[in-house]
Order: sequence, then C-alpha cells, then structure tokens
Amino acid sequence: MFEKIKRYIEKKKFYTKTFGKKFLDENGVLTIPEGVEVLSHNMFKENGKIKKVVCPKSLKLIGSGAFKRCFHLEEIVFNEGLETIGAKAFKGCFNLKNVSFPSTLKNINYESFNKCMAIEKLTIPESVICIQPDAFKDCKGLKDVDIQARIEKIEPYTFAFSRIENLTLPEGLKEIDKKAFLFNSIKQINFPESLEKIGDGAFFGNRLENIYFFPGMKEIGDSAFKECFNLVLAYVPDTVEKIGAHAFQSDVNLRYIHLPKNLSVLEEGVFDGCVKFKELEIPENVTTIESNAINMKGIEKLVFKGEPKNISQDSIITTWVNKVENMPKSCEITQKEDGLFYLAPKENNLLSMDNQKQEMSA
Repeated sequence: MFEKIKRYIEKKKFYTKTFGKKFLDENGVLTIPEGVEVLSHNMFKENGKIKKVVCPKSLKLIGSGAFKRCFHLEEIVFNEGLETIGAKAFKGCFNLKNVSFPSTLKNINYESFNKCMAIEKLTIPESVICIQPDAFKDCKGLKDVDIQARIEKIEPYTFAFSRIENLTLPEGLKEIDKKAFLFNSIKQINFPESLEKIGDGAFFGNRLENIYFFPGMKEIGDSAFKECFNLVLAYVPDTVEKIGAHAFQSDVNLRYIHLPKNLSVLEEGVFDGCVKFKELEIPENVTTIESNAINMKGIEKLVFKGEPKNISQDSIITTWVNKVENMPKSCEITQKEDGLFYLAPKENNLLSMDNQKQEMSA
C-alpha cells in the first residue's frame, strides 16, 4: 500500500534537473509541463539561466528552496490551483519583480521571499490562511502591501527590514507579533477593529505620524513604536491594560497620547526621550511608575488622576515643570546638580519602601 502511494507521489513530482532543461528555452523562460503537481526541494536552486517561470494549472506545491538564489529570475507566473509556496522557495532572488498570487493560494512558508529586493508591490489574497515568519523579510524595494488574507496573526519578522510605505491590514487580524514590521517606512495604518495585541518591536523604527486603536485593543508590547520619529499623536483606548517598556521611547515629535483608564503601570522608559510633550495626564489606576518612564525634558504640566504608590527615584525627569496637578502625597519634585527636575518618593517614604523590601527578603 505504502509503495503505491510513494510511486504515485513520485510520478506527480517534477524533480530531475536534467529533465527540467528540456523546458527552459533560449530566452530563459521555464515552462513547467502540464500534469506536474509538485516542484521538489531545491529543484532549480542557484540556476543562473532562468529569467521567467510559467506554472501549469496542475501545480499545487512549490517545494522548499525550489528557486532559491536564482539571481536572474525576474518573473513568476503562478497558476490558479497553486496552494503552497515552500520555505525559502524564492529566497535571494534579487531581481524578482513581478509577483501576483493566485486566489487558490493557502500557505506562504518560512522565508519564501526573503531578500527579494526588486518586488515593489504585493497583494496577499483572501485565500491565504498561513504566512510564516520571515516570509518577506529584507525585501528592500517593497513599498505597497495589501494583506487580504484570513489570518489572525502576523508572525515575527514577516516584513522586517523592508521598505513598506503603504500597508493595508485585514479585518479579523488579532495580533501583530514581535518585530513583524521592524524598520520599515510606514507612514499611516488603519488598524482593524479586531486587533488585540501589538508585539514587542512590531513597528520599531517606522515613520508613522498618527496611531489610533479601536476599543478591544488589549496590549502594546515593549519597544512597539520606539524610534518612530514622525509620530505626533497616539490614541490608546481604555481597554488596553499594558503598555510595554520603551514602547514610545525616542518618539521625539510625539505631542499627545491618550492613556487608558485600566493602565496600572507606566513601565521603564515608556516615554523616555519624548521631548515635544507639553502635558501628560496619568490615569487614576496607575499605581507604579518605573525608571525613566516619563523622561520628557520639555513637559510643562503633569496631571495625576490618582495616587501612585510605587515611584522610582528617576521615574519622571524634565527640564522644567510649570504645574503639577494632584501631586502624590508620597512624592516631591527636586532639582539636582545637572539642572534637571526629578519627581521621586520623599525621603521618609523611600526609607519605608526599603524597610518593606528588607522584611520581605528576611
């Protein structure tokens, strides 16, 4: 029984390099014959003659590494009926420009188009249910991406180190995982209402100008929007319970952010280096402010809606504070030798906190 299955699979594969030469013409066009369902692992890897590939209607799977580092490949004509593009299938095809996915495609695997430098535009169809990590990483020419796929999660590093300027995300998406769009050039995004989580470093180093999340959003990861130098305004809804450490660090043009009512911790460095802020309102439920959380050297007004209990000695640093509303009773603002103003626990409160720590460790 197993031998019959094996023979059937081998019959449907197009796997012999010498056989492939029959279908490569003098212009570098590879026309894969009808009836072939699978291109096997590393089938045409590092083939320097292929410039264009035409797939038959019968093809269902392009195997891993099938066209890896085919440096002269410029165009691939995918067929309706294709379901899976294997891992690293087109990795390092530096001159591949024209890619149009069929409406039957379901799976785009790990590093499928990694380092395809010439691709400028992508539309990922609704039929796709899986895009694995690093799939379009280091696509330096990629500017426009329209994701229509029925996916709930964009995996780590999927589009990292590309040059995306215009991005469309699908409704139904729930999570953008860590560093998915690290160091791109995205200026504006309409986040879907279904989105719940932004992973660590997801949009680190982009060119976003405004951010708006719908109610239902729950978590923003560490360094999620760090070094977004063009960011001016961010609206974070009250459903968000966590904004990670350094999430908006070095966003030097950030002027306004709405912080959610449910937030309990301002984590380390969350607004470190946000020098254009003039006013910040700290929600009532915030109980902890960690080191360098509000290192905003231009801020003039701080508004406390509650009474934070745990405040680091260097949690709030500024060159000038003109007004503080509802100053926590346990804190004070002092000016140090460097000329900066620091909000920190009063000395007697500091001693009591140290005593508590000693008692816990005893």
